[in-house]
Amino acid sequence: MILFFACLTPLNLFAQTIQLTGTVSDSKGEPLIGASVLEKGTTNGCITDMDGNFTLNVQPNATMSISYVGYISQEIALNGQKTLKVVLKDDSEMLDEVVVIGYGTMKKSDMTGAISSVKSEELLKRATTSATEALQGKVAGVSILRSGGNAGASISVKIRGIKTMGDNEPLYIIDGYPGDINTINPQDIESMEILKDGAAAAIYGSVAANGVVLVTTKNGKEGELKISFNTYMTVNQAAKKFDMLDANGYLQVHNMMYENANEKKPAYLTHKNGANPTGADTDWQDEMLRTGIAQNYYVNLIGGSSTAKYSLSYGHADEKGIFRGNSYIQDNARLKLNAHKYIFDFDAGLNFKVTQSKQPQYSLKEMYSITPLVPVYDENQTYGYGLTDMSADGVFMQFPTNRNVMADDHYRNRKYTGYDITGNIGLSMKFAPWLTFKTSYTYNGYYYNDRYHRDKYEANKQEPNLYPYNYEYNSYYYQQTFENVLTFMKDFGKHSVTAMAGTSIIATRSDYSSVSVEGKKTIYEVENGNLVSSEVSGGFFDPHSPTIDAGNGGTYVGTGSFYDYNRASFFGRLNYSYNSRYLVQVTVRADGSSKFGKNNRWGTFPSVALGWRISEEAFFPKNDIVTNLKLRASWGRLGSESALGYYYAPTMTSSNTQWMSYIQGGNP
Repeated sequence: MILFFACLTPLNLFAQTIQLTGTVSDSKGEPLIGASVLEKGTTNGCITDMDGNFTLNVQPNATMSISYVGYISQEIALNGQKTLKVVLKDDSEMLDEVVVIGYGTMKKSDMTGAISSVKSEELLKRATTSATEALQGKVAGVSILRSGGNAGASISVKIRGIKTMGDNEPLYIIDGYPGDINTINPQDIESMEILKDGAAAAIYGSVAANGVVLVTTKNGKEGELKISFNTYMTVNQAAKKFDMLDANGYLQVHNMMYENANEKKPAYLTHKNGANPTGADTDWQDEMLRTGIAQNYYVNLIGGSSTAKYSLSYGHADEKGIFRGNSYIQDNARLKLNAHKYIFDFDAGLNFKVTQSKQPQYSLKEMYSITPLVPVYDENQTYGYGLTDMSADGVFMQFPTNRNVMADDHYRNRKYTGYDITGNIGLSMKFAPWLTFKTSYTYNGYYYNDRYHRDKYEANKQEPNLYPYNYEYNSYYYQQTFENVLTFMKDFGKHSVTAMAGTSIIATRSDYSSVSVEGKKTIYEVENGNLVSSEVSGGFFDPHSPTIDAGNGGTYVGTGSFYDYNRASFFGRLNYSYNSRYLVQVTVRADGSSKFGKNNRWGTFPSVALGWRISEEAFFPKNDIVTNLKLRASWGRLGSESALGYYYAPTMTSSNTQWMSYIQGGNP
C-alpha cells in the first residue's frame, strides 16, 4: 500500500524560506499517519506519511500548528529551527487541561472540589437563545427547568437541588466578573464550569449557597480578520394536546352527570330536546394554539495581532410562540478586547442586550374549561365575542361561567421591554513569572419597562371591564463591582504552591415606579346625612389609546421606591500539591453586607478540601482501563443573602394563614 501526500505551497513563499522536516507521533512513540502540519496564518501545509514524517518549505520564524483527530493540537514557534519532533497527547491525557475556578485557574488533575466543565461544542448542539437551556442534560446534579412552552419563558437552574429559602438560582461569574447569564448569547460561550460543592464555591461566600457557574466567553485570535455567520430556523408545536370533548360529547357527559346526581338539568341540556342548542362546536385548543416559528441569526468577527486581540459579535432571535398573542425578540451585541504589553495584560468587555416580549393575556385554565357550545364570535353581543351568559331562541342557556379567551387576547395588550448593559475592564500586572496582581471594575445595568392596555369589554358578564385601563411600570437596577486580586504560583521541586488573596466591593441600587389610570371618576355625595359614592366614566377620549396621558380626567394610582445595597469582602485561597499526588485546598472569605444586622455585619465562610491521586502511586497498576483514580473529601460553609431583605429590620414579623406560615426577623 502506498500513501500519497501533498504539500501545498504558495509561489510567493519560495523566497526566503527554509525546508522544515520532522515527525509526528503519539505519547507511546507510534507515528501518526495523516496528521495536519500547517504554517499558522497561511494555507501552506501538508500531512504526514505512513511513518509520521513530513517536509515543508516555511518562513524561518513561522509558527507551526500540528493537529490530529482525537489528539490535543500544538503550536510551535520555529525561531529558525529546521527539524521538529512533535509528540501529540491524546484526549485521555486532558487531565493537564486548565479549568476556570473562582478568581483563577487550575489544572484539572489538581482539582479537589466538585467542578464540572462543559465546552462550547456541547452547548451548541441545542438550538436555543438561552445559555442555561443549552446546558440542560449536560451536567450531573444540575436541574434545568423551563417555566412553560411559551416563547420567552423563564428558565430555572438548580444545582444539587433546592438549598435555601428565597431565590434558589446560582451565582453567575462571566469572564471573572459577576453578571447575568441571560445577557450572554450561547454562541459566544467558550466554556462553562459549575462549582457544585461547598469547597469549590466557598470562595464566593454569602452568595454561593446555590452553587456557582463560571462562564468564559470566546476571545479574539491572532491573525487576519475572520467573519463567521450562521443561522437556523425551528418549527415548534405542542407535543400533545388534551383530548377534549366536542359539542356532542359535552352534551352527553353533562346529561349523565346531572342524571347521576338526580339534579335538575340546565337549559342547555333541555332546549331543543337535548340537541345542540347553539349550533356551535368550538375547539378552544385549536383556536388558541398554533405552530410556532423561531429564527436565529449570528455573526462574529475575530482577529488581532500578537499584542492585541478582539472579538465582536451580534445575534438576533425572533420567536413566534405556540400560543396566540405570544412572541419574543432578542438582540445581543458583544465586544471583547485583550491586549498584552510588557508586564501588563489588559482586558475589556461590553455586552448589550434588548428583549421584547409579549405573553398570553388569557388564562389557559379558562381555555380548557369553557364549553364548546359557545361560539368564538357572536354578532349579537356588544363586543362581538361569544359569552357563556348567552341565550338561544330567547332562552338563557345557563352555561357554566367562563371567560372567552379570544376576547381577552383581543382587548388586552401587554408588552415587556428590557435593556441590559454590562461593561468590564481589568488590568493585570505580572511582576514575576510567579506573582500577578489584577484590578478590575464591572458595571451591570438593567432597565425594564412593562406597558399594559385594556379596552372596555366583556369576556364574561359576571366580570365586565367597564372602563379602559392603562398601566406602566419602569425600573432601573445597577451594580458596580471593584475587585483586586494578588496571585502567587510557584513550584519548588515536587512541591507546588498557589496562594491568592483579594478584596471585593459591590454597590447596588434599584429604583422603580409605576402609574396606572382607569377611565372612571368617583363621585361623592351626601344623601340623607350619609356619604355615598358612585362611579362614572372619566378621561379616555380615545378608549384605545395606550398612553397614561390618555386617561387624563380618570383615576390615577402611582407607586414607587428604591433600595441601596452594599457588600465588602476579603478572601483568600491556598493550594498545595506534592508531586501532583497529594492535594490540599483551603479557602476563606469574609463578607460584610448591608443586609446583615448592625451587630452581626460580617459573616465568615471557610472551606477545606483534600485529594489523593491514587493512580499516581507506584502500587497502582498501569493499564488502559483506569487511567485516573482520585479520592476527594471536602467541607465548606456557604451563605445566601437572597433570603434577606434590603434593609436591616430588628423586629420580628409573622404570618399564619391557610395558604402559608412564616416568621421573619432582623439579624440583631
